[in-house]
Amino acid sequence: LRINVYEAEKLKKSSGAAFEGMVNGQDEVLINQTGGNTKTIPAKYITEIIQPRCEEMIEMIRKEITACCGYEHATCGVVFTGGTSLLKGFDTMSESLLGLPVRLGRPVNILGHMAAVRNPVYSTGVGLVTNAYQSSPERTLHYDVFAGAVEGMRGWIKGLLGNKNQIQLNNRKE
Repeated sequence: LRINVYEAEKLKKSSGAAFEGMVNGQDEVLINQTGGNTKTIPAKYITEIIQPRCEEMIEMIRKEITACCGYEHATCGVVFTGGTSLLKGFDTMSESLLGLPVRLGRPVNILGHMAAVRNPVYSTGVGLVTNAYQSSPERTLHYDVFAGAVEGMRGWIKGLLGNKNQIQLNNRKE
């Protein structure tokens, strides 16, 4: 589409879907192309780009399930986290292609004013922070535990560690 990565991510979130059946064939979307040009395209074009990528990811997941434990152990289903799990229709497509129940995993055990991190996008970061907290004998969080591990979430972690009074980790496990 001749758009930069930032614009592509924004477009995926606002108008994307995991499969064509989730998009109205009549809808159009205005895109900002590199170089300052704008263009109107059918929304289904976005899904035509996204759908094969989703199918590839789900196929990789299917292969991983088969390799690590097999379908006989995965009968309870699959829990998806991350931004792609929020893509319209991704859960339905995954259930269909995997033949297993699917649900979204959201960070739990976070109390206080951190409702913003109760989103599948933050599951890995919250999980790492929670794990470090639970395994630490002093029960304090240190930034150096995460250096390099969550490069894309560096700002969020600094904010988390800087606001210890607003965050309480619950010891309940799920």
